[in-house]
Order: sequence, then structure tokens, then C-alpha cells
Amino acid sequence: MKGQDVLIIALAFTAYDAQIPLIKAAAKAGVPYIVPCEFGSDPTHPKLNAEIDVMNVKAPFRKLIEDLGVSSWIGVVSNPWVEFSIRLGLYGIDLKKRTAAFYDDGNTKANFTTLKRVGESLAALFALPEEELAKHKNEFVYFSSFYASQKDFLASAMRATGTTEKDWNITSNSTDKILQDAREADPSARMMLLFALVFKEGYGGDYNSKVVDYEKLGLAAEDLDAVMKGVAQELDA
Repeated sequence: MKGQDVLIIALAFTAYDAQIPLIKAAAKAGVPYIVPCEFGSDPTHPKLNAEIDVMNVKAPFRKLIEDLGVSSWIGVVSNPWVEFSIRLGLYGIDLKKRTAAFYDDGNTKANFTTLKRVGESLAALFALPEEELAKHKNEFVYFSSFYASQKDFLASAMRATGTTEKDWNITSNSTDKILQDAREADPSARMMLLFALVFKEGYGGDYNSKVVDYEKLGLAAEDLDAVMKGVAQELDA
């Protein structure tokens, strides 16, 4: 790691502890910046953290970086990745089955980022002059490809697949009911809780006012329909 400007760590949540020797090695080598495993929802949002246990397990790794006193961390907030989530139907839109399960009325907007844009944004961020980059030391940066609702995703899915609303089975679920089920420790309900809360007002899914200045980073806007069409073709949906 000697001579490197940044260590970017991307591990599954089951392997978070593997960051510890990497963080220590980066400090020993004098690496100025570390991007720990943060890629996801907003860890600074108190209501979200109170409901999602995994949000809180990330804090000790940020503290370790600070305690070692060599590197600075920059955390990435991206919300659940677009391609990954659409592929698995985790936004409630299932391209193959042609089903849409809205949380409440499906109109709540939130921020969502493609995997590609996360990489592009990080690269552009670290290409900034040091005086600009230093403003983000030990802080979170908020990336976003789209500010969209479930109904926006469904509309895009219909355009991408050449279908209309009559071709889809559309239902609605109460986020309050999902939240209650999760508190009662239903494993399947708990697994889906994060996605439900992304689309629930007041739980941090909407961080549009905090998104980085993409004009300053030199990145053009993305096309939701193009992303949706790519996933649909991949799934042959």
C-alpha cells in the first residue's frame, strides 16, 4: 500500500471484520484516505439506524481509522444499487413476473445509484484538487443516479419492455405493516425492511439535498430507461 492515495474496501457485510487488518496496514503505509465498506443507505439518519441493525455495525471501522490517526475516511451513501436491486426485484418491480408491489401508494421519491456511477463518482472525487477533497475528510458523500419513486421505476420498466399497465399485476403493501412484522422478528419481513424504508418518507431514503455536485465532478446525467432496458435484456424479460 505504500505510495497509494486511497484504499477502497468493498466487502460483503458478512466480512466487515476483514477491514481491520487492511485499515491497520493502510495506516502503517501512510495511505491518506480510506473508503470503508459503507456503500448503502444513510448511516447518519437516526430513524433508519433505529430500525436497521446492520447500519450500526459500520461505525467501529470508521472509529478505528480515526483512532489510528493517519488516514481519513470518506463514507459513500448510495442507497441500494440500481442494477442489483432491479435484477432481484428488490424495488418491488419484478421484470420477469411483470409484478409491481408498491409500498403504500408508490409515489415516495428517493435517491438511487448505479454501480457504475458509484465507481465513476469515487474516481472523479479523488481526482479533485486536495483542497477540495480535504473537505470530505471523515464525512459522508452522497451519490445518486436517479431521484425516483416506485411508480417512476414501473413506468421505465414498461417502456423498457414495451408493455402497458394492463400487462402488470400491481399491488400495494403498507410500510407500517412491514415495519411491525419486522419488529416481531419475521426473518423474511426483516430482510425486506431496508427496501421498504427507502421508500418511506422520513427514513432517509430521500437525501436529494445532499447529493454531490456532479457538474463539479464532470459527470453527465444517467438514463434510467437505458439502465432498465439493459437489465431487462439480461433477464430476457
